[in-house]
Amino acid sequence: MDKRVTAIVAYAGILASLFGVLPGLGKLGMFVPLIVWIVAYCAGDKNGAKQHLNQSLVLIILGLACSIVCWVLGIIPIVRILTSILNFLVVVVTIVFGVWGLITAITGEDKKLPYIGDIAILK
Repeated sequence: MDKRVTAIVAYAGILASLFGVLPGLGKLGMFVPLIVWIVAYCAGDKNGAKQHLNQSLVLIILGLACSIVCWVLGIIPIVRILTSILNFLVVVVTIVFGVWGLITAITGEDKKLPYIGDIAILK
């Protein structure tokens, strides 16, 4: 895969899971973006799409971490409403950043996402 396709696939996994493309997987569906990201990383242009791969990985990790924390804290009845609101806000932010990243990947630009664009997991 070339740079553009690698970047598109990296963001597409995030958006596919958030929009409920895979409803039959239940809680396992939250790991689909990570699997799609690994495929994009292994089969794609790592050096050309490094910024997009990094940003999508940060989005995936933040989304997974928040989902797991909200799921665990949601067991407590008093905290359940707060975790539901927090989880909803994280999903909305992830959708906005995922669409923004997908648009920049489609146009071939290397713009950083706000707030998370400077976090570097991949060197």
